Amino acid sequence: MMDKYIPGLLLSYNIACVGMFYAIFVFYRLSKQVSNLHSLSLSESYEMRQIMSVLAWLKRLIKAFFIGVLANLPSINLISYLHFNRGYDEDDPLILFILTVVFTVTDVYCLITTLYMYQEFPQLRNAVCKDFPCLKISKPAKVLTTTERNAMYFDSLRSSWKHPHDSKKL
Repeated sequence: MMDKYIPGLLLSYNIACVGMFYAIFVFYRLSKQVSNLHSLSLSESYEMRQIMSVLAWLKRLIKAFFIGVLANLPSINLISYLHFNRGYDEDDPLILFILTVVFTVTDVYCLITTLYMYQEFPQLRNAVCKDFPCLKISKPAKVLTTTERNAMYFDSLRSSWKHPHDSKKL
């Protein structure tokens, strides 16, 4: 079953909030440093583009995390009020319902970040398509008539038999 220890949940939520503000500070500092860099060589400019794309992904990730924390804030406040002021037990149906909402918002955040990663990183997209070929959209091959297949076969046969010094006509 899910974790219902309310003080542990509140501690982890507070740690997540502090971590979010620290991540915003680090992201801002990195963005300032990268915006001041100029590259001269081709490999340096490639690395700069890669860093900028990762920072763009991190910016979207921090926004999604911030929205997730804000979405959970009323639920966490309500759980704190019910548990500490009203004396509700951790097994109370209302507390369990609110915890289910909190964990659902967290799962939606995980899904969104996974989709961001899949969208931003083509290497990851290629790896996922290799691991799960059913996700790859395939186009059916064009069905050729017998005469088209024969013409294709004999054209390739003629071109393979043709010597570069021979005349253009066969």
